[in-house]
Amino acid sequence: MKYKLSVLFFLWKYKTNRRGTAPLMCRVTLGGKRAQFSTGLSLSPKEWHTKAQRVTGTSSYHSSINLKLQEIRHQLLSRYLELDLDRPDVTLVIKPFKRQKYQPNTLIALFDEYIVRIEKLVHKDFHPSTIQKHRLVKSNLIDLLKHLKKGSDIGLAELNFKFLDDFKYYMRAELKLAIPTVNKRIKVLKKVATYAVSREYLVKNPFTGYRLKSEQKSITYLIWEELQSIEKWEPPTKKLENVWDCFVFSCFTGLDYSSSKALRQEHIKSSVGGLNWIKMIRIKTGKTIEIPVLPQAQKILDKYQGCDPILPLMSNQKFNEYVKDIGKDLGISTKLTHHLARRTFATTVLLSRGVPIEVVKELLTHSNVTTTEKSYISVSPGIILRHLNELFIFQ
Repeated sequence: MKYKLSVLFFLWKYKTNRRGTAPLMCRVTLGGKRAQFSTGLSLSPKEWHTKAQRVTGTSSYHSSINLKLQEIRHQLLSRYLELDLDRPDVTLVIKPFKRQKYQPNTLIALFDEYIVRIEKLVHKDFHPSTIQKHRLVKSNLIDLLKHLKKGSDIGLAELNFKFLDDFKYYMRAELKLAIPTVNKRIKVLKKVATYAVSREYLVKNPFTGYRLKSEQKSITYLIWEELQSIEKWEPPTKKLENVWDCFVFSCFTGLDYSSSKALRQEHIKSSVGGLNWIKMIRIKTGKTIEIPVLPQAQKILDKYQGCDPILPLMSNQKFNEYVKDIGKDLGISTKLTHHLARRTFATTVLLSRGVPIEVVKELLTHSNVTTTEKSYISVSPGIILRHLNELFIFQ
């Protein structure tokens, strides 16, 4: 061996991301010539000991990184000996490593790859809100790892039911999230793990068979008398007037928040029979919405004729804050939200007036009746009385 081979690992701090981690690089020096490549790993500066050339953590994830670095060092030396070079050519030594395709072997790196992938399909296969949800779950996971003092990332090989339990407990105890919200975020994590299996980063999904705790929630909606009191209410300010218009409109159309915000004049179609129809693509599912515009909703459309988008809808969070004031002013105990208006349309406006549930399902653009029954429909006292009256009549 004519020339000494030197291998040095270092953090490329110039490339530090928003998580505070930087790529771990490998620099190879041979006969005064240098070349470098990425190890495919990212670490926090706190986790890296430059002098010892190793990760300082004690978890199995950190141990696996140190083993990988030893393996890279050994492979570089073995290749150099095999080449038996007459002149120093460091590029030949690292050539196999430069060709290696990056493969994430940690959870946060996996999330980064998956988010970049689905970002390219926004407005095709994914809605922008889907990207936001994945970023939020990734942020929750980073905070969890800090809380558990496991460093900035965790190896895919360490993912198991216990990790999911820790994640669920953290969201419930530290973030104070409700069970439905916790379940939704765990589903995102499980989906990303499924992606890792499809890319052969994992042999099997470590979360398969994990059961989510369901919470049986009562379905809330406005009864007909409450809905009429809201219709007759006179908003004291322009801002509350805008909120009132949007809420009443959704009560009589069933449009969800995203569809209401996207509603434009081109979506209003005239039809034989006197009623206009709303015809548009639902943002959440990509399915076609076809809803007749009832007189109560038509009044609001007439009010905003010429406006595009039609409704003066603020952010969902702000809307729900203001619409609560309407409920308080009218002495309505039910918590008013934009989504409650959609449930009111399903139960009070449609089902209690004798509209079959199969028709309700179509107007809500649900895939099956089960979804409609489980999340939107409640058998109101009005429905019970109507059927009992029919039973009495036929006796």
